[in-house]
Amino acid sequence: MRYSAVVTAAGLSSRMKAFKPLLALADDTIIGKLIDTLKQAGVVDIVVVIGHKAEEMTAYLEKLGVRICENKDYAETEMFDSVKLGLEALDEDYDAVFITPGDMPLVKLESLEALKELKTGVARPVYQGKGGHPVLIAKKHVGSLIAYTGDGGLKGALLSLDDPMIDLEVDDQGVYFNLNTPEDFEKARLYEQKQESETSAYTIPTDEQIVQLWNHFKTPQGVRLHSLAVAQVAAEITDELLAAGRKLDQELISAGALLHDLCRSSKRHEIVAARSLRELGYHKLAEIIEVHHDGSWEDDLDEAGVLYLADKMVLGSQKVTLEERFAASYAKCKTEEAKERHHERYQKALHVYELYQELIAV
Repeated sequence: MRYSAVVTAAGLSSRMKAFKPLLALADDTIIGKLIDTLKQAGVVDIVVVIGHKAEEMTAYLEKLGVRICENKDYAETEMFDSVKLGLEALDEDYDAVFITPGDMPLVKLESLEALKELKTGVARPVYQGKGGHPVLIAKKHVGSLIAYTGDGGLKGALLSLDDPMIDLEVDDQGVYFNLNTPEDFEKARLYEQKQESETSAYTIPTDEQIVQLWNHFKTPQGVRLHSLAVAQVAAEITDELLAAGRKLDQELISAGALLHDLCRSSKRHEIVAARSLRELGYHKLAEIIEVHHDGSWEDDLDEAGVLYLADKMVLGSQKVTLEERFAASYAKCKTEEAKERHHERYQKALHVYELYQELIAV
């Protein structure tokens, strides 16, 4: 199916005391963030209805690859009049159209995708019983909306259609979070920051970003080669565990292996690396790196456990047995106390390896 969208952004923004559509939100603008979400949802034709500050809006929107429709009577008309103009301006090649005010930029992509899955005539997202936007309308109803002259604006027109409106409950406060006042905007800004923080906990750096991190923290070349070897061993272990029915995040393990020694030259390098990665927003990655050196796994192996074991099976940049790995480190122990601690770490590594063998044998 092909999807279009009508976004109304013609109003005066009088209660905001600033021009709403172009206010900065996160690393975008209010209108820009909404348009980006619609594009991510596969909307191929986006018509933005403008009015107030039309020249400024046109200059901005032309860079975003959307089409513009101007409501010259914006000061004397209602939002539904802008909706009608936008619907009339749509290209013919679409199956359904999203309709939304331009001051509701916090709707999640998942909510748009869920609406699409319904494949119904009229649907809207609902959060905790409160209806919101965007509304999704089948093409067959567009003519009736344009022709509607009754009361109630868009809501009245939707209720007049011969299809009942389907309310889709979503876990998305953004579907009714419209921005009318400075107080609304401040709440939206804080809400967006919270959403970004929660999302970043699971963000995984790309290969290019990993190289940038190595460069930024001046990770030595030998450590990088070691990390690449650990990543290879970790991938082998992960593949075997996945084949045995375990659930693991392969991308997280790979990134953890490549960055576990990011700050190797620092004392307690795993703690230093974890702290640095948290400051950059890589919270989940920081968690597994923080315990890769000396974590604890009794009954199962998670991503951190795989990283721990893989690291213990690499000496320099070569895959080795645990016996070979610990024999090399034992030679560095100068005191009885150090030798005792080394023996404890070796026994622990053997336990984790045996656990791994048991898991893949199931």
